[in-house]
Amino acid sequence: MNIAKLSNSTTQSSTALAAVLRAAADPGRLRLLRLCADRPTSVSELSHATGESEPNVSRQLKQLAAAGLLQRVRRGQRVEYLPTPVDGLATPLLQLLLTHVDPTEATLREARARLRALETAAGRGTTSIGATQRSGLPAASRLGRTLRGALGSAWVQDLAARRVLVRSGFRELLEGVRGAAAQTVLWCRDAREGREVAPTAQRLLTTELATLATAARFDAIVFAPALTEATEQSVDHLAEQCARISHALADDGIAWLVVSYDALDDEGNAPARLRRLLGAHGFDCLALIPVEAAGEHVLAARVRLQGAASRLSLTVRHAATVQSP
Repeated sequence: MNIAKLSNSTTQSSTALAAVLRAAADPGRLRLLRLCADRPTSVSELSHATGESEPNVSRQLKQLAAAGLLQRVRRGQRVEYLPTPVDGLATPLLQLLLTHVDPTEATLREARARLRALETAAGRGTTSIGATQRSGLPAASRLGRTLRGALGSAWVQDLAARRVLVRSGFRELLEGVRGAAAQTVLWCRDAREGREVAPTAQRLLTTELATLATAARFDAIVFAPALTEATEQSVDHLAEQCARISHALADDGIAWLVVSYDALDDEGNAPARLRRLLGAHGFDCLALIPVEAAGEHVLAARVRLQGAASRLSLTVRHAATVQSP
């Protein structure tokens, strides 16, 4: 152990030192440190690699970040964890720990193999962790569960016994639509996606995105792309889809849109920016619900066409932040 190297670091209180040591004193967290040191990695990827749930991995990473051993970096819609560059005890201690972690440990070796497999698949464009899987329904998620709960009874009543068009990267929303609607049409990006998703999305019909302008109108529309789909979460793409939705929505219909908070936050006020965008495309915003879970933050908007008399009389909580349990 290089005592001289550690002694050159900025001194810290015994409480701060104890926090660093506690964070490092766990086999699972040590493996997470090693995996994040290999390359910047997201919660979803680490969950897949280790077999731990996303909430558990998120808690462990937050503890490591709070101790100064990791840093959390947002790159567009993606949040990554990597070793901290901050000077102090944490940096040389991290280097020391990583040097002595056994690379042949079976659990670590398997986790690294899973991450390499993800990288290979991503390079071929066949999968995206956390996104809608091209081969079927998306995986369940903490954010999806929290979002479904936040939409409440108003969402169910908007869909009940109606013809609903849905595009969602959240399994919980897809299953909720299927359980409430009289007819569910799965909004696919193109014919190829429709062929790949339909076999595993039982009882979900498919339609091509290009046919929306001429298709019969829908009583309700749910547009909630996965947060990892950076293109679909951009403001430009949202504006394009708002135009399509306005043509496909029935005069008395209701649409729900779920948008990444960060995609709208360039001007410092995401809710106001979303309201302006919706207004510019002919929508009245009936409710705006911020939802946060697992380190992700989205805005759910309930809208109708401007000037349309809604046949529903519902009270939806307005701008009430919903924290996940």
